[in-house]
Amino acid sequence: MLGLIATLTLLLGCPSSPDYSDVKDDFDGHEPEELGDDDNDGWTTDAGDCDDDNADVNPGASEVCGNQVDDDCDEDVDEGCDTADSG
Repeated sequence: MLGLIATLTLLLGCPSSPDYSDVKDDFDGHEPEELGDDDNDGWTTDAGDCDDDNADVNPGASEVCGNQVDDDCDEDVDEGCDTADSG
């Protein structure tokens, strides 16, 4: 009987282990705010993404002048842009 089980295991393969790579538990008593990356930009809200519905907004993005959006998630809007009136 044991030989049959070993043969079936070799033929069918072992069941794969579940993938827990996207689960964060730092044991601080709080559930992770986000387990995934909703906009697929490589950043989660736990990693600093301040708008996980917009792939153009994340901590690795460059600031876009004049759009009134914190593109790089540093809590400053349009920083580094010339905001003086040219008139």
